Amino acid sequence: MRSIYNPSQIRLSVVRVAAASFCFVSVALPWAWAEDKPATVQTSFRSGAPVDLEQTRKPASLTEKPAPSFSPAVPPLSVGDALESLYRIFRSLPDAKHIQDTRSTQQLDRGLQSVLQYVRNVDSAYPTLPYYQWHSVGRTRVKRDGIERDTVKPSTPVPNVSAIGFTVRRGDVWFSKIRVFGTDGTRFEFNIDKKILSALPRREICMLATEIELERIEISYRQVSREGSKKPRVTVEAGISSLPEHGKKSIYNLLLTRQAIDGERYPEARAYLSEAIRSLTAYKKSRNL
Repeated sequence: MRSIYNPSQIRLSVVRVAAASFCFVSVALPWAWAEDKPATVQTSFRSGAPVDLEQTRKPASLTEKPAPSFSPAVPPLSVGDALESLYRIFRSLPDAKHIQDTRSTQQLDRGLQSVLQYVRNVDSAYPTLPYYQWHSVGRTRVKRDGIERDTVKPSTPVPNVSAIGFTVRRGDVWFSKIRVFGTDGTRFEFNIDKKILSALPRREICMLATEIELERIEISYRQVSREGSKKPRVTVEAGISSLPEHGKKSIYNLLLTRQAIDGERYPEARAYLSEAIRSLTAYKKSRNL
């Protein structure tokens, strides 16, 4: 069994929906499979959501006015250092009444990049696949040689899903694209373009950037070969880890923070950053770091 997840560089883009009370964010995640193919994530954020850091170690000056003089200085050397950097960035973020100059924004972004790289490295050093349990979602038969799309839905939504696994039998299958949908509107899209062999003794895995309650999975694929008259069969499984993926959730929220800062949506940036701090604090405790 191996994970295809490889937290590499990530591109960000914004999607706005008119006449809606939510700001929809699209995050490109190019780590989906063994080859670096782009994947996208969509999630929603309710503007004006309160920021609550009571569950984290909060300095007395957390709510003080922005300090544009923040400097990323030395990269973090521990998870504790990374948390201290995030607290400083949080205090430096302007509120809706302040205007951030370009130089200060670049300094904040460099600080976030430094923390992101460190958390990626640490998360990669502590693999979680041994803690996963796999639950069957459904099976499909690949009927044609041309590209076709099938939808796999569990009988009831599956909570706390952070990975999707696939196995192929009775012939090889070329996977083109996979879309994973959560009940809250979150969507992960993986552009794969890869042949999955039926002879493989393990499952292929797509790691999600954050836990979702799984609603359905859409698969675009085609038949490459078959065993006699039998059509290839694809088994889809949902992965649930007994060790929560706090590291990946922190990375996910840090990416959204960078995107919000780039769009000068500072209230959103503060909310996303508070979630990143909370997740990273939980990660530090769960791994005894």
